[in-house]
Amino acid sequence: MYPVVEELDDDFFACFNFCDSLFEEPDVQGVQISLWISVEAKDDLTPLLIREDVKNEFLKIIKHVLLSSPDHRILFQSRYQCSEKEIVIGTISFEEFKTMLLSSQILFDVCYIIEEC
Repeated sequence: MYPVVEELDDDFFACFNFCDSLFEEPDVQGVQISLWISVEAKDDLTPLLIREDVKNEFLKIIKHVLLSSPDHRILFQSRYQCSEKEIVIGTISFEEFKTMLLSSQILFDVCYIIEEC
């Protein structure tokens, strides 16, 4: 886990707010969600939205961590307090992850296995 912080004042740091979601009206209509995931779990899913001004840097960080991995494979999960269900999506390429992220199809509380082919 890698926390992201920013310096607000001398000796004062806080979490850097680089993501958000549509908590009130989640729009996951275009997202492919496996049929085996329960209706209750699906109701808790919301898209991970990365701020536009940091989206490229965010993807560079993910790519760097991926290439630094001995197997060129990482697990990615954006998590907030929600269902106790753990949803794991199978292996996807970094390019597929990037496409999904840019089209708001990466979901909170879902674990993605990303690999560099």
